[in-house]
Amino acid sequence: MRYSNPHLPASEYTANNKHELREMFKLLVIAILIIAGVVFLIDRLVYLFSPYIPFSWESTLVENIPLINKNIEQKHTDIKALKQEKMLQKRVDIIASNMNLPKDMKITAHYLEGATVNAFATLGGHVFVYHGMLEKIKYQEELDALLAHEIAHVYKRHITQQMSRAILISVILTTAKLNHSGFGRWLLGDGSNIGLLAYSRVAEQESDENACHISLKLHGHTQGVVKLMQQLNLVAQQQGYEWTKSHPDTKSRILFAQQYRLGEQKLKPMKLLF
Repeated sequence: MRYSNPHLPASEYTANNKHELREMFKLLVIAILIIAGVVFLIDRLVYLFSPYIPFSWESTLVENIPLINKNIEQKHTDIKALKQEKMLQKRVDIIASNMNLPKDMKITAHYLEGATVNAFATLGGHVFVYHGMLEKIKYQEELDALLAHEIAHVYKRHITQQMSRAILISVILTTAKLNHSGFGRWLLGDGSNIGLLAYSRVAEQESDENACHISLKLHGHTQGVVKLMQQLNLVAQQQGYEWTKSHPDTKSRILFAQQYRLGEQKLKPMKLLF
């Protein structure tokens, strides 16, 4: 005698399929939530504890990052470029001496050719300023505000935090073999950027506050910070969304700097630095 499965009515068969799909969907959602929760929890721990990583480790790590190392080892032969870099280092030393930096935290200034209107800090206390940025700056107080802002990124260990978080997320997803999945690509890409964006804006606000405090200490006012933010506001208008992805609204930054301003003291032209 041959056995065969009983024939189920169509309605019962459809109901079973729907039930199984619902259960599978629930399990998938639960798995995604657990993975996201674990990543978020570890991410927060890394963000909180990464500032305690010895600063000397940063300097060692920089030597193994070709892109950063290439800019650090760049030697200028042009007299004007050498003069610019020497001037930047002088201002950096003055600003650093007015901050409570750890003894092993050395800040090194670098001048970069190019029309890019930007400045940035990297691991190991290296601060880079593009020629295009210097062309936009008219006053000493503006330059000091810019450098104080970038030095704050080093001092507050913002770069260490961001890099540690990015590496962590990548390692977790690679270990879980999710780095090539749609969810993994989203978390490594847009999903991760959402978190990085929130933290980077907090970092920018902390650095703005440091720029204001240093400006008050060195110059007695924050007009240099205001002037700098007005220049950056013009850049934001030109670059649009790309700038606002990683920077707070420049108008709010101007208002923040203006609340510290004490008096209308005359600003010193940049040419006096040479």
